[in-house]
Amino acid sequence: MKRPRLLASMLLAAISTISCHDAPTRPVQDPGEPIDSKILVTLSERLNGRSLLMRCRTERVYGCINYQIEFSTARWGSTVMVNFRDITIGGICFTAIGPATCTIDLGSLSPGTYPLVFGVRTGTTKANLIVTNDAYTIVPIQAGGVSFPSPVLRRIPDGTIWGLMGSLVPPYYPGFAEFDTLANAFLDSLAAHGAEPAALAPGNYGAFQIDSTGTLQWPGITGYYFSQTYVRHYSGTSGPLHDLVDYFGRTASQSISIQLYTWRGEWYASWLAAPAPVRRDEMSERFDASGWAGRSRNARFRNLQ
Repeated sequence: MKRPRLLASMLLAAISTISCHDAPTRPVQDPGEPIDSKILVTLSERLNGRSLLMRCRTERVYGCINYQIEFSTARWGSTVMVNFRDITIGGICFTAIGPATCTIDLGSLSPGTYPLVFGVRTGTTKANLIVTNDAYTIVPIQAGGVSFPSPVLRRIPDGTIWGLMGSLVPPYYPGFAEFDTLANAFLDSLAAHGAEPAALAPGNYGAFQIDSTGTLQWPGITGYYFSQTYVRHYSGTSGPLHDLVDYFGRTASQSISIQLYTWRGEWYASWLAAPAPVRRDEMSERFDASGWAGRSRNARFRNLQ
């Protein structure tokens, strides 16, 4: 009777040893190190509360993905001052490469002009942040250790819903043709609930881009055999949107995958059975103004305006 227990104990010890050995982390000593490359600042807007975020990353790529940029901020009237101090990591290295990062929350800003001053070891940068109801725009004044790869962020208008429909069936499968039927049925159902085609100005909206033809372009790779984007204006409540996406998830999950986002910061997905939306600010941020180069070779985008 003791031998099975002994074998089980040995097996658990072996599994624990392997798990610890294979864990993608390693201990490090972190005295901090100086910033020795430019800091790239991009803008994004947290829709739930309409607060402006500055997402910062170093040009330099580090051997651990969890390096952080230490910073402090101060406000003097409408002027925002940011001091980037050094690069830190703590006591553990997550063993994947990446830049050092930080996020600065400027809160909800009224329309106006806000002077920005960035202090960094590689040089002071000055700029003006212009806030309107339609966009956030950074206008550089003095070049230094900070740069702005995408200085204009258009604001997603109230009443905007958008998303992605993806085919889960390869083109050579018999069920492939069902995607168009299901996609049209979903868009018709949105229309039945009062959603109308939306014409947004071209530009970067953070969560997506609108190209010169008015087509919504999805960021990065979709992961589907092909996909179709949509953007609509909708002034109703969130309940019908949840119910609609949930219905297609329960009845057509073998052929189509649907995501729907709202201007309120809500996210619905057909593969989730949750009765409530997941807010985008509770998800890890997936969208960055620097990430628009990637496109799926299998993705098919259509102008739905």
